[in-house]
Formats: sequence, C-alpha cells, structure tokens
Amino acid sequence: MSSVNNQIVFENVSKFYGEVLGVNRVNISVPPGVTSLVGPNGSGKTTLMNLITGLVRPTQGRVTVLGLSPSQPEEFFRYVGYCAQFDSFPKGVTGYEFIYSFLRLRGLSSQEADRLTWEAIARVNMTDAAKRRVAGYSKGMRQRIRLAQALAHHPRCSTSRSMGSIPWREPNPSRYSKLWAKKACTWSSPVTCCTR
Repeated sequence: MSSVNNQIVFENVSKFYGEVLGVNRVNISVPPGVTSLVGPNGSGKTTLMNLITGLVRPTQGRVTVLGLSPSQPEEFFRYVGYCAQFDSFPKGVTGYEFIYSFLRLRGLSSQEADRLTWEAIARVNMTDAAKRRVAGYSKGMRQRIRLAQALAHHPRCSTSRSMGSIPWREPNPSRYSKLWAKKACTWSSPVTCCTR
C-alpha cells in the first residue's frame, strides 16, 4: 500500500459557507497515528472534520482518506469510522441494538454482527448497560456507545469531533480524548481526534 493510501490528504482545499470562509487553501497529509486538531472557536476544526467525513464538500480542492474520496460513501465508510458530535439514536433502541443494527446494515451475518457488537461494547466498558435503552444513559455513556459504534467494524481510520470536549464536570476532560485514542489505535491506522 502506498503511503498516500495510508493517510488523510487535503490538496488545496477551501470551503466557503456562502460568503463565510471555513478553511482556505489547506494542504496537509496526516500520517498514521493520532492527530488532534486544537484551536480557538472559528478556526476551522469542525469544517476540517466535516470535510474528512464527507458531511460537507470542499468548494475547491480534494480530500482523500486512505486514498478514498468521501464522495463515495458506501465504499468510504467500510474503512472509516466516524463518531458524531451530537446524539442521534433511534427511539427506544438499546446500546446493543444501536451497534448491532448498523453492523447488520453493513451486510454482516447475524453471528458476526453479534460478536463485533459485544467486542466493541466491552472495549468501552459498557457490557453491563448494553441491553438498557440509550435514552436512559448518562451523557458519558451515550458518548461511549457512539464510540463503540464508530469502531465496531474495525475501521482503518477513525474520526471524532466530540471526544475531546466531553463532560464539563469531568475534572480531567483530556481523559476522554485519551480513551478515544487508546480504543481507536488498537483497530485503526490514521486516527483524527478533534478537541476544543
């Protein structure tokens, strides 16, 4: 595999939101490992994360992740795990069902989806709560189950916009960034974690 196919690459990428500039002429290659985006509000961290995952398209330039374009989501998300910033769970779903159902949609057999679901749940220390409804989870538990879902299919690249800014009451918020990196690095190649 060439080194470009093992990286996140921005080639002359700009993104405008109407008249507002999100990022301007970004050229960067993110090699395998953990990369955190740190900066003040409005510096473009979220725009970069959204460009990496294909949630927004560049106004100009090109983004590739592992040599793949986010504009081909079916193939792209076979190799990329994305932990969303905001909660969005189907009504009444348990933590187990949340992960399992997405693995089944991906085309895995019932047995393989079950195995990977329990493996991911165990990695984020949620085994005891797996069969409880997500609506009853604390904020930290919801974030951990989202992390498990993002990593359950063993992606080669993982991104998260939320892990560094988690619990406001946590005396050591960087603990969650470290949790994301520790869990993701055991399964992934390039890992990008965005923090505030």
